[in-house]
Amino acid sequence: MSAMRCLALLAALTAAPVGAQAPADFIHPDGFESLQANRIDSLVLRDPHFFAQVLIFCTDITGQVNSEIAAGLDRDDDGDGFLDSSAMLLFRPLRTDDRRALGATGGARCSAPATGTACQPDQPPSLAPMPYEGRSLGTCLAPLPGSTRPYDPPVATPSGPCFASEAAAATAALPGLRLGDSAGAGLPLPLTSVRTAASRRDSPLPGLSTGLLMGFLSEAAADALLIDLPGLGARPLSSLLAGGAGACPTHSDKDLHDGVSGWWFYFNYTATAVPYAE
Repeated sequence: MSAMRCLALLAALTAAPVGAQAPADFIHPDGFESLQANRIDSLVLRDPHFFAQVLIFCTDITGQVNSEIAAGLDRDDDGDGFLDSSAMLLFRPLRTDDRRALGATGGARCSAPATGTACQPDQPPSLAPMPYEGRSLGTCLAPLPGSTRPYDPPVATPSGPCFASEAAAATAALPGLRLGDSAGAGLPLPLTSVRTAASRRDSPLPGLSTGLLMGFLSEAAADALLIDLPGLGARPLSSLLAGGAGACPTHSDKDLHDGVSGWWFYFNYTATAVPYAE
């Protein structure tokens, strides 16, 4: 699979949270609060897994997809001096003391190489508010009961001190899978009920650990998304997800959400605080 120049999936949260009524003072800072800008430096799909029929074998290709995501976070394929894929979580500052607060999220232009990177907003800027709740103890976000399989490794869950965002509806681009015969577009995932949470990390570098991003993809949306895999041709996304029409696994990963059939997607991520030019 060829690497895609697009935002990492966490940029899904650039969509405004559903029904959120949070103040927008983060987007127009007053200069009195310190900014912590966290760049996503690892992102892996944990559930559901992707499968494809290769000769006579039903093959799990999730590792390949995750490899492409990792490559997009670390590479500068076009040589423009910026990493191919960057997404940010910004806090002023990150609060983990059991109260509501307002952060922001979106894409960024981050200098290559990834080690020692410094970031600046996209042009035009893509930052959007992200209302969240800080928590000092306990689990901040976890998969819904019965919505995952015992894949290895399992979905990791963040615990306090941590933050947990409100729900949002979003469309994200998943690197590593092409839409039809396009190049560089990535696979759009029209997720609903998107949430993210992560534990605060203070060492060895400040940032976020055990991040969890979750969102629901309806079966109808998965049926409508045609993707092109090298050597396999264009096919509906649902045919690569266990339980979808034409999928090769004998088990099903399908879920129900508000009476709608589909799949809950779960990603784990980490992020590191980086210099950020506002």
